[in-house]
Amino acid sequence: MANIHGSLAREVMMALERDHEEGYRETLMWKYYWALEHYGAISADITITSTEWMKQTLVREFEVPEQQITTFQYGLDTELFWKVHAKGTDMTRPEGKKVIICPSRLVYIKGLHYLMSALGLLKAKRTDWVCWIVGDGDKREELQAQAKELGLEEDMVFLGHREDVPALLQLADLFVHPSIQDNQPFSVMEAQIMGLFRQWYQMRVDCRKW
Repeated sequence: MANIHGSLAREVMMALERDHEEGYRETLMWKYYWALEHYGAISADITITSTEWMKQTLVREFEVPEQQITTFQYGLDTELFWKVHAKGTDMTRPEGKKVIICPSRLVYIKGLHYLMSALGLLKAKRTDWVCWIVGDGDKREELQAQAKELGLEEDMVFLGHREDVPALLQLADLFVHPSIQDNQPFSVMEAQIMGLFRQWYQMRVDCRKW
């Protein structure tokens, strides 16, 4: 059994397409990653994906037989989520600031360095926000150094590992997920439960009020 959570080959494909424009499918790099994706998916008796999108990507782009793949969506224990939420948190919203929240492991593939760069640009436009980074990982010191370099030391709050994420989400105005390779992360599902995607959409519609 193989459980495929994302498509590294597809990320490579987009990078090659950007750099080569035409003919990238003839490059050795593309052929190598295409083969990894194809043979990795067909090597098991059953291949499992968590979304129909991932299944169709494998079928259309990597020629994996459709009958090879079974879609089994992730589930989230909402009863436990609300029990944890009910316990509350010791964090409070800063006065006069919008709260951006990013629950994530602090590892390269989660793309926090891209988020940091984007927030550096945002600060040049406005300062009425703070970003809570919830989680830990081997990139923490590197990310803190990047925040210092960008002048974001007062704007980025590294909370480390927390057991009160549902309550923290309740306090936030905007959820961000900068991962460079993900399929159906639990953090997105939790943000959906708290209605942060609806809030994000409304902020886009009326960004002046944000």
